[in-house]
Amino acid sequence: MNPEGPNWDQDGISNGKIILIKLGEEWDIQFGDAMQAYGYRQDGAVVMPLSIGDGKLTIGAFHNIYSDIYTFDFRGEEVVWTSHKLGSIVAKVAIYKAGCSFVSPEIEELSTQ
Repeated sequence: MNPEGPNWDQDGISNGKIILIKLGEEWDIQFGDAMQAYGYRQDGAVVMPLSIGDGKLTIGAFHNIYSDIYTFDFRGEEVVWTSHKLGSIVAKVAIYKAGCSFVSPEIEELSTQ
């Protein structure tokens, strides 16, 4: 619950980054901040593309306690994602957005198909 209403708030992650990775047919999303780096596959999640085209790529990361879905908008240079965490002490559903700066030619080519 957000008692103050549905407003965007700045996240406190310092020097955070999200890295979309494609190695052969396998995908991963790694992220981190000044304190640690982390990846979905490392956590045991299944990571797969859900939709590709029109300059956008949607990737899902699914684990028994969470489901996170990312949409990378390469033309708009932004990523938006939802996080559904149900297996933790406090259930949480949230939506986030951030700017994107670099896209490899291989992923950019996939997104335009």
